[in-house]
Amino acid sequence: MMRHQLKFDCRKEAQLCLVQAGGWITFHQKEPIFDFPTAKEKNTYMTLMAAQAADEKRRKEIRAT
Repeated sequence: MMRHQLKFDCRKEAQLCLVQAGGWITFHQKEPIFDFPTAKEKNTYMTLMAAQAADEKRRKEIRAT
């Protein structure tokens, strides 16, 4: 069975994206990780995080002007 996991990210927005993508938090060798049932959900999470980062960058640029 292939595992679809990512390193744990403690940021609130990362955890919200995790839930939206259908993932959950689990533990591997006493360390928390993000776990996904399929690669599709993992890719959804990555897309949501990229959109979140782009929005944050846009907000910082607006504040700087």
